[in-house]
Parts: sequence; structure tokens; C-alpha cells
Amino acid sequence: MNAPLTAEADWHHPLAGMASSPVRAVDHLDICRRQAVGRVLAAPGEGAAVAAILAQIEGVRTAGVEEWLVVDAGTDGSLALDLAERLGDLAFVLDASDADICLRLSGPNSRRILAKGIGIDLHPDVFGIGAAGYTLCHGIRLHLARMADTSFEILVPRSYAQSLMDALKRMGREFDLSTGFSA
Repeated sequence: MNAPLTAEADWHHPLAGMASSPVRAVDHLDICRRQAVGRVLAAPGEGAAVAAILAQIEGVRTAGVEEWLVVDAGTDGSLALDLAERLGDLAFVLDASDADICLRLSGPNSRRILAKGIGIDLHPDVFGIGAAGYTLCHGIRLHLARMADTSFEILVPRSYAQSLMDALKRMGREFDLSTGFSA
């Protein structure tokens, strides 16, 4: 009989084997080592109440109509439990920490890099700081959030992380995009 998996010891990052850039360039793609991701879907008729509670929490991104993602750099496994406790019967909460990989693209050319593969308008007047949503990049569905003027957070399903990473590296080649695991 197999022994049960432990949260940290047996977890394998799907991008662990990808080569990192030896020097961090002005345009850089950070691969987050591990993050907690909670998916929240409001129960019918409870969207406003859920939004009010989530407004008090850091790391909340819009994911659709009455649907949100909450991203936290913590890896202790308590994010989804904390969300479920706070929201009670107002929402359904799913722990997506092992399902999604987080990437952070930053630098003065980040918008131009993303524009090579994403079919949404990333101009600051249209997709401003705090804007978020699902889109496609080279046929891969991902969640994109604008974190700062020249910084974007990307959540991609674990099984597509390597393909997206390859696409982003090609898209950023013109700008000498560097890649590496976050500290």
C-alpha cells in the first residue's frame, strides 16, 4: 500500500526542470514556487454579500460573474479553509492550490510581450490596475490580472504551465525576457 503524500515533501513544480536565466533582465517572468489559490463561487442570490466580505481580503481577483480567485503566497494549506469559514453558506469554496501555477510578468515591455499572444486590449485605460479575467494565450486558457502599471499575474492550469512558459519565452525573446523562480 502506498504511503499518503505529504503537502510539501512530495509536491513537484511542473516547471522545475526549465532553465532559468542567469541574470534578471528589466523584463522578467517570475515563476512562483508555490501559492495558495482559492476559487470562490457565490451561492445563488449572495453575490453582493460575498463581494463585501472578499473586499476585506488581500489577493482577490475577479474571475467571472459572482466568481473570484484569491491568491496568497502562503503554502500552509489554510487559505481555502479560512475562506470557507468566513463565507459560510454564502459561497462555495474550492482549494485550487495544486491545480494552478502562478507566473508574474513584469517590466516596461510586459504589455507588448503579452500582446503578442493575448487577444484582449491591455491598454491601461481599458485593462487597468486591478483588472482581471480569463483569456487565451496561444490556445491556453489562463487567468490574467494587472497588478501594477508594468506587472501582470498569470494563473495557468498546472498541466499547461510548461506550454505557456515556452510561449511566453518566445513572445519575450525580442525583449531579452529573463525567467526564474521567485525567491
